[in-house]
Amino acid sequence: MEFLQPDYRLRVAKLQSLLQRQGIEALVVVSNVNLLYVCGEVFAGLAFIPREGDAQFFIRRPQLHPESATVHYVRKIEQITEYIDTAALRSVALELDEQSYSDIQRQRKIFPGAELHRSTDRDRAGDASQRIYWYLPLLRLSDGDLYGEPTYWRQCRRSFPL
Repeated sequence: MEFLQPDYRLRVAKLQSLLQRQGIEALVVVSNVNLLYVCGEVFAGLAFIPREGDAQFFIRRPQLHPESATVHYVRKIEQITEYIDTAALRSVALELDEQSYSDIQRQRKIFPGAELHRSTDRDRAGDASQRIYWYLPLLRLSDGDLYGEPTYWRQCRRSFPL
């Protein structure tokens, strides 16, 4: 069974193209609203989206999908190092605005040599539930980059922010 449906695979592909343009090697998604956007499900765990290759999903619970090359069951997030060479990464985008200080410090230890980037922009997005749809991928990206929307709608949203 494929974990991602076609429309979510397209979202991951768009995120990967944004990572390539920004020169960031990976994106780590842990918040519920952003997981819902990226893979269509909420679970305790994280999504690891590399600049190239398949997204990896590390799930603590609920364990509804069979383990596969991209779905891994873990007890704690530090176990992702068993599947990914995190020490080799030089730049990683984390949801620094969405997590507690202790969670950020745990993730910092997982990526010891990486420069950390903010993947959400709290300054521009007001309500947490809307942050993902407008600003998740990486800072200072236009929403048209994500959705391929017509210019008219982008101009409307910029003229009348929520």
